[in-house]
Amino acid sequence: MTIDYISILETMASNGVAPASGCSLFGVGYENVFARLDKVYLQDRIARRGGSAEKFVVGPFGSGKTHFLRQLMEISADQGFATSEVSLDKDLDYSNRLLVYKEIVRNLRVPGASGRGVRELIAACAKNVRSKLPDPDAAEAAFQGWLEGLPDHDFKSDKFGRVAQKAIRYYDQEDQDGFQAACQWLEGAFDSKELAGSLGEQAVKGDELKLCASQAMFSLFQLIRYAGFKGTVVCLDEADIGFQQVSRDKVQKILALLRADIGVINDLAGGAVFFVYALTDEVVQNMMQYMALKQRIDNAPGQGFMDGNDYAALISLSAPTDREAELRKIGQRLADLLYEYAGVRLAVEKSQAIEKINQIATEIIEEDISSSSRREMTKRASSLLLNIYNRGCLEAAATSATIEEDEV
Repeated sequence: MTIDYISILETMASNGVAPASGCSLFGVGYENVFARLDKVYLQDRIARRGGSAEKFVVGPFGSGKTHFLRQLMEISADQGFATSEVSLDKDLDYSNRLLVYKEIVRNLRVPGASGRGVRELIAACAKNVRSKLPDPDAAEAAFQGWLEGLPDHDFKSDKFGRVAQKAIRYYDQEDQDGFQAACQWLEGAFDSKELAGSLGEQAVKGDELKLCASQAMFSLFQLIRYAGFKGTVVCLDEADIGFQQVSRDKVQKILALLRADIGVINDLAGGAVFFVYALTDEVVQNMMQYMALKQRIDNAPGQGFMDGNDYAALISLSAPTDREAELRKIGQRLADLLYEYAGVRLAVEKSQAIEKINQIATEIIEEDISSSSRREMTKRASSLLLNIYNRGCLEAAATSATIEEDEV
């Protein structure tokens, strides 16, 4: 994979936000957490046994939740999992299951596919099933048998299984019109009479859409597993914003849905899905007021995930004991990568860059930016490294106003 490390630095220098890809390169501070999630969940519970689970990543704004989620998705994708990142911001109502389903589908990435979405999934399913046998004739026979039995699989939605079969068959037969119609339905157009009619199905009525979307979402994960992939990792970022921008009644509805989802996820046969939410402490406190949810996610003191309990639902990204040491590690890791990927000899020695990065870490601690110190460190260290790369110096370029004053 070609790494555009300079573009990554530019993104982080501008706003401190985790880049869309490459987070695994400079993840610092949670190596043990990712190792445990990988072993207990990705490898064992999901890939080996086909089970499902959920986690809630908790921390204040700027604590690195987005970076955490994206690093987890990169780890998962490298191992052969499908992934989908959904931003539950103010524009996406979590209580609207159809909208959530559509976003999960739209952002779905499947191993071996270059793009996202249902069309890439269908093509990848056909390719992956055939790839299980080296002999072309045997592989074709296995694929046709698999396709024929698809509607009989134990999907949460029988209708989803039938339409998925049609989509894969249309793709295989290069029937573009049929393929287009089936994909549109799978993307969430369940209430379209025209599409349903062309597929030999009944359109879903308005009052049944929520249930249909919920069943389709879990059927989607079952299809991915049934096609031979290890499973699916769904990361729901900015859930705190989506939960806070609604009325109290809507919050209660969202919390009820979360409780229900936990039950469905744990009981989902062959779903092999890992749901991971990013939340602030404030939202978690609201969740704890909903007793049916609290009982499912709360743990006694000393029994949290960070205490060593792999099965605790909450993963807290609280500030470490030695925050300055952590900030130095973040900056030093970014520097290591620049000097590794720059492709040219840099005018500033790496030891000088590290010394300056350590100074920045000390300054941030003295400023006491407790809730967003990781983000601030990322911004300042990235800016410093870009100055080294672009200008060959440790300091930012002088402004025009400063230059004019110096000339006077």
